Amino acid sequence: MSPGPHALLVAVMLLFASGNAVAADAIDAVGTNPAPVTTPATPANPEPESESSETDQVVAEVEVGELSGTVGIQYRPRLEADSRGFGSSETDFKASHRARLNIGLVRGSWQVQLAPQHVLGWGTEAGSLATSSGDFDMHTVYLEGPMGDARFRIGRQEIVVGDQRLVGSVNWTQQGRSFDGGLVNATSGPHSHHWFAVHLDEGGLHDAVFLGGHANVAVSKLKLVPVGLLQLDGRSDLLRSTIGSQLVWTAEQIGLELSGYGQFGRVDPSQSIVAGMVAGRLNWTTSTIALSTGADWLSGDTNSSDSEINSFDTLYATNHKFYGSMDYFLNIPVHTAGLGLIDAVIDVELETGMRLKPRVAAHYFAAGANPGAGDRTFGSELDVSAAIPINPFVKLVGGYSFFVAGKGMVDIGRAAGSGDVSHWAWLMLDTNFNYGFSK
Repeated sequence: MSPGPHALLVAVMLLFASGNAVAADAIDAVGTNPAPVTTPATPANPEPESESSETDQVVAEVEVGELSGTVGIQYRPRLEADSRGFGSSETDFKASHRARLNIGLVRGSWQVQLAPQHVLGWGTEAGSLATSSGDFDMHTVYLEGPMGDARFRIGRQEIVVGDQRLVGSVNWTQQGRSFDGGLVNATSGPHSHHWFAVHLDEGGLHDAVFLGGHANVAVSKLKLVPVGLLQLDGRSDLLRSTIGSQLVWTAEQIGLELSGYGQFGRVDPSQSIVAGMVAGRLNWTTSTIALSTGADWLSGDTNSSDSEINSFDTLYATNHKFYGSMDYFLNIPVHTAGLGLIDAVIDVELETGMRLKPRVAAHYFAAGANPGAGDRTFGSELDVSAAIPINPFVKLVGGYSFFVAGKGMVDIGRAAGSGDVSHWAWLMLDTNFNYGFSK
C-alpha cells in the first residue's frame, strides 16, 4: 500500500499536537482506560431496618443517595509502517482506530458501567457506502454492588491478575480483551482478595470456562501476589491449573520483582501437563532515569507427541508488555513451536525535564528448551519509543523497532534466514475526554 494516503493522518496528528490546551480531566498513562467511577464508601455492616426484607433494603439503598457518574470518550488513531515479514523489502502502511465511550453511573453502593466501542482498520470496509464498517461491540457492560463486606461485579468486564503475565487487558490492541462472567473483590486494610469465573465458549453440553483467584498481601516494603487459576474445556477434556506467586520488594530507589508459576493437569486423557515459568526484574529509579533489567524463562517441550506436555502456556497474558513490542511472541507456546522462551531484557526510560519522555528496551530471545540438533537463538529486538503529552487529555506517542532473526527462528519456520532483519514503526494519538457529574 502506498504511504501517500496516510501522510494526511501524520499531518493531522502533528498539527493537533501543536494546538492550545483546553480544560479537561487528566489523561491516564498511554494505553490505559479513562479513570473508573469512584464508588462512594458505604458502611461495612449497615444496620438492617426491622420487619424489612432483603429486597426492601436493597431498593431503599438504591433510592437513597444522589445519582453520580462519569462519561468519557477515548479516540485513539494509530498509523503503522509494518515490515515485520522477514526477508521482505516491502512495507505495509496501515491505519486503525479505537473509539470507545465509557459510561459509569453510581447510586448508593451500586454501579453500572458500559463501554461500547468501534474498532476499524482504515480502508477495510466494503466501500465508502458500505452499510457497516469495522467492529462495533460492547467492550464492557457490568453491574457492581455490595456483597457483605465484599463487592461483586457481573457481566462483560476486563480482568487483570497481578502484573498481567497470566491474565491481562491487552490494552495495546485496539479492541482490548474482556471476559463474560463474575468477579468478587474484598479488601481488608492493605490486603485484598479477588475471585472470578468466566465463560469462554458455549459448547452445548461441553463448555469452556476459566476461574481463579489472587490476593495482594502487603507487609512493610513487600507485596506478595499469590495466584491460583483453573482452565476447563469440556470439548477436549482440557484441565490446566496454574499456581504460583509474584513477590515485589520496593525501597527508595531500588525494586525487585520475582515471579514463579507451575502448570499441571492434562491436555486430554492421554497427555498430562507439567510446566513452569520464572521471571525476575531489578529496577532502579531516580529523578532522571528508570532502569529495569532481568530475564524470563518459560519451559518448553521438544516432543509434543509423548505422554507429558512441558510447554508453559501464558493463558490470557498481556505479552506485548513483556516480550517485545513487535509481538513475535504473543501466543506462547504456539509462537515458539512449543519450545518455551528465554527473554533477557534491559529497559531504560529517561525523564528529560521537557515534555518528551524517551524509552529504549533491548531483548535477547531464545528457546526455553534445548531443541537438540537445532539452534536455540530466536533473535534480538530493539524497541525505541517516546511519549509527548500535548495537554492534560491528549498524548502523542510513537516508536520504532527492529528484530534480527537467529537460527532458531529459521528452525521453527518463522524466518527465511539467520540474520534477516524486520522493521516496524508506529505513531498514535491517545485522547481521553472525561466528565464527572452528580444529580
